[in-house]
Amino acid sequence: WCALSYCWGGPQPVTTTRATYDAHLSGIPLASLPATLRDAITTTALLGIPYIWIDALCIIQDDERDKAVEIARMPAVYERARVTLAASSAAACADGFLAERAWHALCTEPQEQQPPQQAPPRLGAVILSRQPYRTGTDPINARGWTLQERVLSPRLREFATAQVRWRCAEAAGSDGAALDTGGRGRSDDADADGTGAVRLDREEALLQVWDGVVWEYSKRKLTVPGDKLPAVSSVATRLSELANGVLGRYYAGIWEATLPHALLWHPTPDGGKRFAEYVAPSWSWASYDGPV
Repeated sequence: WCALSYCWGGPQPVTTTRATYDAHLSGIPLASLPATLRDAITTTALLGIPYIWIDALCIIQDDERDKAVEIARMPAVYERARVTLAASSAAACADGFLAERAWHALCTEPQEQQPPQQAPPRLGAVILSRQPYRTGTDPINARGWTLQERVLSPRLREFATAQVRWRCAEAAGSDGAALDTGGRGRSDDADADGTGAVRLDREEALLQVWDGVVWEYSKRKLTVPGDKLPAVSSVATRLSELANGVLGRYYAGIWEATLPHALLWHPTPDGGKRFAEYVAPSWSWASYDGPV
């Protein structure tokens, strides 16, 4: 199956609820779905993959018990998916992500002259590669839930504003990057914005990994304040499994092994505020709505 990572951008026009559950088991007309979901289904079919997981359709949205069960299953959904499709350019489900882009988003002037690789007569290579595109400004990177979807996915196909990017555990690239002409390493364009997947298959520096997750996650927004901890819980669960007890217990976004210094978190100058309602204990970074 494919898994979809996308921005809701407000209420979904089509969701699975108690009232629509039986009808959805029989089928959902493609034309009734918003553009982002239609594009994801089209892409999945073109890839030859028979199934797709979409949260709005695969979780009963007005059933808290079902939501709790499915949220707990999300690590497996994204980790075991054949590929995760990230609709990075779409700010809302109605926007879609399959569209023609301006030619200059893909083409550029020659950027680099590779040094000659042979004795005279020498042969070199001119690389046609656009400047690295920073995907950090794409709408999907402002949504809280999408961080753990990206981190947990072993293979990602990202439909960004100016290019299509891909990455797996072995390599990464984009339609604007230079082709590999012989073992020179992957293009810098492959992960220019630093928001590629965290390598969760290494036990070393797990605390540094978590610090990076918190720093990036705290900059993102959630429609429901109460999702602050649940939306990153799958990453915490995965880290705990990999750490094999080294990190200790997990307390509202803070690992026992990091105490007491983890209590010294502070807001950044970018601004923010405490949540008006209870979301997490006041000593946790998760109680603050803003970057820390």
